[in-house]
Amino acid sequence: MAYVLVALLNRLFQKLQTIPMYNYPVFLNLLTTGAYVPISFAYIIPMLKWGKAITPEQTRIPKYKFLVMGMLDCLASAMQIFAVNFITNAGTIVLVQQSAIPISMAVSKLTLGANYTTMQYVGAGIVCVGIFVVLSPQLDGSADPSSENGHNQVLWAVVMMISCIPMASSSVYKEYALRDDDIDVVYLNGWVATFQFLLCVPLAIPSAWAINLPLTELPGNVHDGWMCFLGHSTVQESDAWTVEDESSTDDGISSLSSSSSSSSDGGSSSSTGGRTLRTILRVLMGTDGDDDDDGDDDGSYHAPLLEDKCEMAPLYVSMYILFNVMYNILVIVILKFGSANIMFLGSTALVPLTNALFCLHFIPGHKDMQVTDLLGLLVIMAGISTYRFLGRPAKSGGGQGDEVPRGVRFIPAGTTPYAMEVSQPLMQSEYWMKKVRAGKIRRTPRLEPRYAYLQKLGISPSPQVWTP
Repeated sequence: MAYVLVALLNRLFQKLQTIPMYNYPVFLNLLTTGAYVPISFAYIIPMLKWGKAITPEQTRIPKYKFLVMGMLDCLASAMQIFAVNFITNAGTIVLVQQSAIPISMAVSKLTLGANYTTMQYVGAGIVCVGIFVVLSPQLDGSADPSSENGHNQVLWAVVMMISCIPMASSSVYKEYALRDDDIDVVYLNGWVATFQFLLCVPLAIPSAWAINLPLTELPGNVHDGWMCFLGHSTVQESDAWTVEDESSTDDGISSLSSSSSSSSDGGSSSSTGGRTLRTILRVLMGTDGDDDDDGDDDGSYHAPLLEDKCEMAPLYVSMYILFNVMYNILVIVILKFGSANIMFLGSTALVPLTNALFCLHFIPGHKDMQVTDLLGLLVIMAGISTYRFLGRPAKSGGGQGDEVPRGVRFIPAGTTPYAMEVSQPLMQSEYWMKKVRAGKIRRTPRLEPRYAYLQKLGISPSPQVWTP
């Protein structure tokens, strides 16, 4: 119950924080990533000096491994932050993110040779059909464009799905690179978060291109994002770019305010290559317009700019960071002491619960559920249920009894609210079950009352992960 509640609030505030911080996704990515560095090292430094959980052997693990993990997590985090920011229907985010299941299966299959049952493949296929149903209004053009703030919803949904590739790759690489190492998860996350934050800084440049933010305005945008996080609004109503402004122009591109136009003039001096890349991205994002009458691109296109409403930013962003930390702690605790299948059961329940939550009228930015949303939800739930409960691998042998051998711990795929969706396919693969049979991971003892309870529910008790 605690896992479901914390995970639900984590997903809620992940979206709510983007409402006041809408104009500042680059800064938001830097902030939510960088927050993990001091939080993690507040545990790591005392443990290195006075504790025993972080051993000298762990500190000698090559740091380049953490760098690779940080790079993959950096890409996944940036794409998710931007997708969550620009997808206006929060329910769509939850449903599209279930693509993590088939994508993670594919990555595990290609890299580790992981095998899955026929029903697991069927379940993953059903999930893909459900995602298509959810996105069908945007695909056939029947969606209301005035609710999209000038951004192509299908494109950002695809970005959300693509983010699962580096996230799943990170999970697989962690399993591969640390297969012979016993490592404290917080120590691992602290170093990964450090490299992830450092890599987010240069990643801000292509991120600015992706949202048509001139590079000359990037430092100011980051500063304004910091001020917004402190509760101070910078973009006033007279400076804002609105969908209504767009519809009032002949070419479908809004006229920016004088301050925005003057600042974007500096962007026209950027390199030809940069302008070309922004033009391509602008076309893909559906925000492209006609050139000037003389046929030249004056470089004045700009990221959609809404009026700042930063009063709630300190609360929403802080609550997201808090619940995100709590969520990741709970994941570690459940994997250490409980059953991963109970967590997967909770993750299944989270899909309809999160969709219902974002339909409530007192939730900021709520959206009424459309027919395609409901149909897509039902199809995706059918796929998830087929994958998780009908596609269990065949019995892998006897349990390990009460003996707990020293083994390796399973490391979730990053710190995002959807990390377990990516991690589950690896944990339910034949690759992982071979570790159970090899004694590297202990199974739930059959004598425990919880074992009988799970059996009555029709849930196969999962392997427990031994963590010292």
